[in-house]
Amino acid sequence: MSDTAPEPSGVLVPILDGGIPRAALPVRSLVLVAPRAMYPMRIAKDLSRDDEHPEFGMMRHLQAYRRGPRGAAEPIRPIEWDRIRIAMDALSMELDREGLARAAPGLEHPLRDRIYEERARRVLPPGVFVWFDEFEAAHQSHVRLWEEERPGDLDLILNPMLSPAERAEVMQGFAEDRREPKPKPATQEPAAPVTAPDPDQSDIALGRSRRAQLQGMAERRKGTADDRSQEWARWHAKGAEIRAGRKKPISNRALAPLVKAALTLPDSTEIIRRKL
Repeated sequence: MSDTAPEPSGVLVPILDGGIPRAALPVRSLVLVAPRAMYPMRIAKDLSRDDEHPEFGMMRHLQAYRRGPRGAAEPIRPIEWDRIRIAMDALSMELDREGLARAAPGLEHPLRDRIYEERARRVLPPGVFVWFDEFEAAHQSHVRLWEEERPGDLDLILNPMLSPAERAEVMQGFAEDRREPKPKPATQEPAAPVTAPDPDQSDIALGRSRRAQLQGMAERRKGTADDRSQEWARWHAKGAEIRAGRKKPISNRALAPLVKAALTLPDSTEIIRRKL
């Protein structure tokens, strides 16, 4: 298990847990994150607490959640996964009818398995997740005695290669957490009115009027900066609160999206990171 918390990217999403943002993984992403250990039916069986093959149940002791009406994590009962398993069995029968039956009992059919995995992943419910730290610990324990056929085969892939359509499918139900707001256009200071010189007004009077206009603009800018300073202080306070609630250190880049989620900020994570 890594010594430091991974930076929120790829398929990780921040979800509030007891008021503190915590990294979560959509269940639809688990096949991509841990391809050697996870496949859709295994996920559904484990979360339904199936006792048929407990030795294979990496996730049997994990809890899946959805967000309740107030955004808090709400546990999903094992019985709710029975319907998902039935839907996956029906999908398998449908593939058999399409002529994609396995070559022989016990033998894998690569094309069929690929098609099945893609379709079965869509059967997994959107907006459902597990906590990343719990999944990481379960995976580490599960594969510790496995042998790698290639370097990195047993690593968790937190930023898998996905097409835009695949990403939308995997992240369905989490779009609001990951959407970067469009940057607001810079506030334009109203242009100072240009007054035609009054032939009866002296150069000194004109200069005094222009200085008054510039001073007013400077005071408005200072007021805006003061307001933003108070907002940045609020970001700092929330960042310190999140850090205090974590057991491991966290970088500003990883902290920024958590502060953004906790305070529901419209600012981009990059701007928040610079001010932390």
